[in-house]
Amino acid sequence: MSAHPSQPLPAALTRRQLIVGSGCAATLAGMPALAQAQAGAKTIKIGYLTTLSGVRANFGEADPWSLERVRAALKDGLTIGGTNYKVEIVVRDTQSDANRGATMSSELLLREKVDLLLVQDSDAALAAGQLCDVNGVPMVSTMGPWQAITFGRGSTPQKGFPFSFHFFWGADDVLKNFFGVWDGLKVDHTLGTFYIDSGPGHAFADPKTGIPGGATQRGYKEINSGFFKIATDDFGNQVSAFKNGKAAIVSGFAYANHFATFWKQA
Repeated sequence: MSAHPSQPLPAALTRRQLIVGSGCAATLAGMPALAQAQAGAKTIKIGYLTTLSGVRANFGEADPWSLERVRAALKDGLTIGGTNYKVEIVVRDTQSDANRGATMSSELLLREKVDLLLVQDSDAALAAGQLCDVNGVPMVSTMGPWQAITFGRGSTPQKGFPFSFHFFWGADDVLKNFFGVWDGLKVDHTLGTFYIDSGPGHAFADPKTGIPGGATQRGYKEINSGFFKIATDDFGNQVSAFKNGKAAIVSGFAYANHFATFWKQA
């Protein structure tokens, strides 16, 4: 099951059972036994991969505040079964770049040798999840529709992955709210769409479970202007397509800076 052999865990507890059968607090409580079984160490090392800079920096804006309080709460470590374990949190900034995210996840796993990897960046979670599954290190990721992670890595909700887990809503959940609002508007149901060329962008653009599928089912006309690169700052083509098609509603998948630029150019 694991590509990284270790000594038997107490009470036959495996890494996967630890993550599957427990919540966040229980996971932290169980990690000392895992760390001790692996290396006889008394420190739990948690890697945290997040977006502190770049176009997705707003997603990590609260991280310094949160991490300060988590570290304060754990300053005396965790005492489990009469043994005290220090907790070290190692933070890496993906800079909102998927390639850097892959590099930083490799550094956390192979150089820092973290016992648990937390990923607050859905783009980075694709590569990080594969590395964690190969090395037998538990990972929990968030901040992106689950379809982007599950389907993006060639799996299904029923199958999942050996050591990597994702906790977030799906694109279909968001679309129920979107269409619920649009259906009540007294405007023409002509929908202009554009999407970042990324895992989450492709999840929202999926012809069956994304916006196109929902538009077709509800009788909307979609003007799909396609995908754009994350560094794009010119949306002239999208603006022209939506104006020519008389789009009354604009949606898709873009970050705040993209939409602000698009809106100014429109």
